Order: sequence, then structure tokens, then C-alpha cells
Amino acid sequence: MTGPRRARCLVAALWLALALATSLLPPMTGAQGGWAREPTYRYAGTYHGEWVSDSLSVALASEPGSGILLFTAKPGHLRGPLEIVVGCDGAVRIDAQAQSDSASTYTALVSAAGSLRLVDGRLNLIARATLAGRLTTHAADEGSGHVDLAADEAVTVPATGASPGGVSVAQRWQAADSALRWQLLAGEPGRLQGTWDNAGDVALPAGPGQPALRLSARGSWTAARDVAERCPWRGHATARGAVVEGQMHEETLEFVFRTTADGHLEGEGTGHASVYGGTPGGCQYTGGGAFAVRVGGEYRGGQFRVQLTDDDQPQLLVTTTCPSGQYVAPQGLLATAFGTVELAEAPGAHGEATVSGDSSGVLDVGIEPVGELAPP
Repeated sequence: MTGPRRARCLVAALWLALALATSLLPPMTGAQGGWAREPTYRYAGTYHGEWVSDSLSVALASEPGSGILLFTAKPGHLRGPLEIVVGCDGAVRIDAQAQSDSASTYTALVSAAGSLRLVDGRLNLIARATLAGRLTTHAADEGSGHVDLAADEAVTVPATGASPGGVSVAQRWQAADSALRWQLLAGEPGRLQGTWDNAGDVALPAGPGQPALRLSARGSWTAARDVAERCPWRGHATARGAVVEGQMHEETLEFVFRTTADGHLEGEGTGHASVYGGTPGGCQYTGGGAFAVRVGGEYRGGQFRVQLTDDDQPQLLVTTTCPSGQYVAPQGLLATAFGTVELAEAPGAHGEATVSGDSSGVLDVGIEPVGELAPP
């Protein structure tokens, strides 16, 4: 085989090895790409859904030497509704309740009081949980869980020379607190899903001639949003320019607003203004002070059109000193003279507006959602 031919064969072999290795790689799991990379505030709202068990099993909890000779069990199934509330700040609250839609069953052969007995049981339960967590931690395990257990048992005692035997029915009940852990594994604005499990086994104590039982469970849940929360946004703005010839304004303000159901903006803000300047040989201006504004405008197509208004109410006090004398009078704002400022619906978005004429200057506005900025 010649050198070039040998080199081509070697390259082909390497490509084949790479293709085989790639085909054997495990597929991407849901945990690696389970969350839509959206800001946390986009998930806010009320979700309703269902949680079910993937495993609801009963195990023997009796101590050795307690007379339990044989024990077998079949798992049951749990199902129920849940409500999840996600706050604008990423806080999560879960309220869930469920009950057995298929009972767990078990059979035990018990040696008690010098005789054998066969116990056939059905275990039903009702579970409730109220938990809290955070969207960005992907978990909710702070709170309380409660389980009510009911065991219906048919006890068969075989006939002997001393006893006719027979079948009797017994019932046992147990109420216990249960530490539940809920994991939030995947989601997008409008839909969430995850898993749950009980952090500690729930026990049903033994009775006379009856086995002690331990119940363990885990499962999955899904929920869809039916009410979206309109989260607040926080803004900051600066306005610099002149209101009248020579009268310079520097105004800074902070504001908060929300989007209404019909797409309008509502909010309020406060700020502080410094007034200075004047005209050579003419009047000089000093003053300013605190002021308040209303936030209006509209939301359309992923854009906020923010407008600052003061209802034409002068709020600043300006001292005017002229060659002819001095006087103090109320003065209007520069920040409300700019009309609307367009900003993208995005954390850290900035917009700018200018005005010319009797008033002139530049208004710079920045916004961010209130609460956590990180995606979940």
C-alpha cells in the first residue's frame, strides 16, 4: 500500500471511530435544557395542576421476633390537585392534596397467641402539603405535610381442635406529619413540572397480631398557569436642560409602574431637582426641591412607552434675582416635557428622549423588573 493511500485509509478509519463514539454518547437530558431562559418575573402567576405517585409502596416495619413469618405487598397509587403561586420575586408557594385512587395491599402471616393468622389488608391515605421555596433554587421543602392512613384488614384464623377459626374485620387509623420535598425540574412561562417525595417514611404502628407498616412515596407533578401576575417594574431617570432661557434644570427621579389588563401603564415616582443659571446681565435662578410624578403610557409588542406627567402642577420653588428685585415663585418640571420614551421589555433597558423649543434638554430612562433578575 502506497503512502498516500495508507494516509487516506487512516483518515477514513479515524472518521469512522469518531462517528461510532458520537453515536454512543448519551442523549441530552431534560435537566440540562429543561428551563426556558426567561427572566424570573415572566413565570409569575397562579398555576393549577395534578400530582401523582410513581411509587406508593408499603413495607414491613415490625421488629424481628414480632411474629411476622411472611410478608408481601403491592404498591398503590396517589392522585390529587395542586395550586402553585409564583411571586414576582421568585417566591414559590405550593398547596396540594391527594388521596389513594388505588389502594396499597399487603398480606402477612402472623404467629400470635400460640396460633397462626393470615392478615389481608388495604391501605388508603389522604395527603396534604403546604410548602414554600424559590424558583431559582428549583425546590420547595419549607412548610408542612400531613398524612391520614386507614388500613382495612381481614384476619383469617384457621380452625383447630380448640377453636372453630373464622374471619374477622379490623381497622386501623394513623395521622402523622410528613416532610415532603418538591423539586421544580423544568418549565416555561405558563407551565411547570417536577417531582416530589416524602423525606421520611410514614409508619402505621403494629396492633395485636397485626404487622407494623411503613409507607414511602414519590412521584411527579405538572401545572399550567391560569392567572398571570403583572409584575412591577422599577425605573430611574435623569432630565437635564433648560425650562426657560438660562434657567437650567438637573432632575433625578425613581419610579415604579405596572401594566394593566388593557395594556396601559400605571405608576408613580418621586425625585429631586436643582435649578440654577441665568442670563448675562439679567436674572439669575436658584432653587428646586422634591417633586412627584405619575407614570402613564402603554405596553405594546414587547415595548414600554413610558410617559411622566405632573398634571400641570408646578412643584418646584425657584428664587429669581433680577436687577429690578427678587421674588420666589413655583416652577414646573423639565422631566414631564418629553412626551413618551420607548423601552424594550428587558432588564436593564434604556431609552432617551429629547425636546426643543421653550423647554430643551435630554431625558434618559432605565428600567428593570422588581425582584430577581436571574433566569430560573
